[in-house]
Amino acid sequence: MVEVASSPDRGRFTFHHSWFDKEVLPEWEELTLPLRAKKVHILEVGSFEGASTTWLLDNLLTHPESTMTAVDTFEGGMEHQDSELYDINSLESRFRSNVNKCKHVDRLRVIKATSDDALLDLRREKARFDFIYIDASHVALDVLHDAVVCWRMLNVGGTMVFDDVAWKGYMEDCYNPRIAIKSFLQCAEQELEATETEGQMWVLRLRPESPINSFWPSIVSVDMAQRVSLDDPDRVILAVESDGGVILTGFSDVADVKKVNADATPFLEKIIEEADHCYKRQSRNQDRGTARCTRLFGRSKTAREVWLQQPAFLQIVNHFLRTESVPYNDKGSIPITTDAILSASATLDIGPGVQAQDLHRDDFIWQQTHTAQGEGYKLGSDVGMGLLVPGVRTTRENGATLFVPASHLWGHSRRPQAQEAVAVEMDVGEAFLFLASTVHAGGANSTLKGRPMHGFFYCRSWMRPEENQHMWFTKEEVQTWSSAAQKQAGYLRDNPFLGHCNEVDPVELFRASDRRIQE
Repeated sequence: MVEVASSPDRGRFTFHHSWFDKEVLPEWEELTLPLRAKKVHILEVGSFEGASTTWLLDNLLTHPESTMTAVDTFEGGMEHQDSELYDINSLESRFRSNVNKCKHVDRLRVIKATSDDALLDLRREKARFDFIYIDASHVALDVLHDAVVCWRMLNVGGTMVFDDVAWKGYMEDCYNPRIAIKSFLQCAEQELEATETEGQMWVLRLRPESPINSFWPSIVSVDMAQRVSLDDPDRVILAVESDGGVILTGFSDVADVKKVNADATPFLEKIIEEADHCYKRQSRNQDRGTARCTRLFGRSKTAREVWLQQPAFLQIVNHFLRTESVPYNDKGSIPITTDAILSASATLDIGPGVQAQDLHRDDFIWQQTHTAQGEGYKLGSDVGMGLLVPGVRTTRENGATLFVPASHLWGHSRRPQAQEAVAVEMDVGEAFLFLASTVHAGGANSTLKGRPMHGFFYCRSWMRPEENQHMWFTKEEVQTWSSAAQKQAGYLRDNPFLGHCNEVDPVELFRASDRRIQE
């Protein structure tokens, strides 16, 4: 049962200073109403005697799964050191005595450290919060540091409150908190809504960080995806978790791209030449000016044995798609670990005049639905990934892939707007790696030349039947079965996007087994 707080008696606490209760408590009572009785995770940076800590414990920590983290050195700030009014020597004991009088003190974690150290440790723990109160050092640079690091831990829809907006303890304004708070608000203005109250600033987080802000080491443009070297797989993983996709630099040398282009070209030319051939793609709303060379994994040794066997690439893909489990068995079980497997591979040659695809997620073929991940990316939530390697330089004009950063964190009902998509413009030798939950689309080709793109798509290894039965039955046997039996065994498709062979039902290939492009 969730308990609803009713502002417990504040007289039971011992505070040498009553500023919080007299100056800001009324507005806190009103502005925190939406958080009452909900599961919330709270971070307080700067606790002092515990005036705000105790109020938060009594009023917002009522849900049994709510938590709070308080950070303080309990040594006071620069302005406290020479004054007997603050009794710094007994500060920590007063704080602990006060919080111990709160019913929900067991939900409180106290970190005795500077915010420099504590906040970075929390970031390493991947901590996320719904409400953050910053009231630590009053030095502008310290305030700015606390703001930036805390913002990266605040969930979308969460609130961050700055104290001391109007505090002028230092003669020069450049040292006071206000300049730091204003600077932060300006830097993150696209992601927030701010309201200044009496001496405080309340900031509501409206959306995830933009790609330009979300990954410090990246060299990015506001109209492009992040670029990270394949040689740094840890940074690649961080970028994918943040944005849902990343451009891999150094994925291939130009000579190998030319080899894969050459491997695919005969099949693409044959498809274009024989427009009515059964392998011509005529489904999935794809323009007839798009030619596909399917089965690229088998048709290109360079792609199969060079590109896709790079240890860093496999490390990244399996980070997201490896499945580890211990099956139930009453006599004991051994862990099972399975890595990602290839789901499909093809070269798409987007011809002149081809229109852009609708924005979509690739995992719709597995009928996946999504819950919004407001607390950050949850590892294990994806079932597939895609890798796109351009055969020529891709630009917005020739149909570069369109990509919506951070859309892998959206819930199922969230629909993208065209202006949210950025063009994944790549040079030859680069590649785009993305989660199957990320919203994307093939772009429109407004040039006079085709734009070949080599695609490789992976899924979790368990997304297949237990028995690989299709290896056992001859085409003659299958052709004698009823349509119902063919459908049950997967030779006819329920889902037009799943289980195809060269874009048609497997049984159709049996009926036209002599009509295929010879390698």
